[in-house]
Amino acid sequence: MPNVVRAWANDSTNRGPSTRLWRRQHPLTGQRWTDPNQGIGFFDDFNEIFATGNRYTLTEADLASSIAGDGSYEFGAVNLTAGSTANDEATLALLEVPNARISQGNGRVWFEARLKLSSVTDGQMAMAIGLAQVGGAGADFIVDTTGEVSDVDFVGFSVDAGNGDALRLVYNTAGGGGITEHSANAATLAADTWFKVGVFFDGNTTLQFYHNGEPVGSAVDITGTNFPDGEYLSLAVGAKSIAAAAHNLRVDWWAALQEAA
Repeated sequence: MPNVVRAWANDSTNRGPSTRLWRRQHPLTGQRWTDPNQGIGFFDDFNEIFATGNRYTLTEADLASSIAGDGSYEFGAVNLTAGSTANDEATLALLEVPNARISQGNGRVWFEARLKLSSVTDGQMAMAIGLAQVGGAGADFIVDTTGEVSDVDFVGFSVDAGNGDALRLVYNTAGGGGITEHSANAATLAADTWFKVGVFFDGNTTLQFYHNGEPVGSAVDITGTNFPDGEYLSLAVGAKSIAAAAHNLRVDWWAALQEAA
């Protein structure tokens, strides 16, 4: 146990997946990543990304926005640039492939990503990252002006227009009446500073959000109102300029694992 405790202490500062979240299902060593009888896993360090998106759907909602690999970071990153006109947006989603189905009895689910924002000033930019319905992270994945996540199946993290340094925990069922804000300020963010976000679903009824390897917010009962239980979900990332200035969301890596039922 002492070695595990020391590893947990490093989750907030190291570059890799968080030990406390993943435990024995670490993306680079866990058996369920290599045996399809055990589960299916996705890991991408963004050491390259093609202009066509390759395994991703890239949506640049205007000519000033862009999505490109960023070789200035060790082992690579992807840079979503929202253009310099208010409500310019850039989104990235896994191409037509679900990563997870959060449903009682369907196996455990893990998700984590490492990212940073160019600005955390109120009213400058908005972002969302997590698991959404396949095809959900297209144009206006993030709502104009408010920076809220649009009405799609979604579970994950958001920064809206009103509070630029507050990491929100949110979920939604499409057509369910609007985004549920589970926590309005689970963590305070800093500009141009890497941080990690993640979720763990226990395969029964409980989902827990994580920030830098630490549980944040209370546990979520997935059988409750407006949670997208039973829906097929995949990676969704979006950045939107709220003010008339270009802003960046960089993602270093992401990982997801769906355990076999």
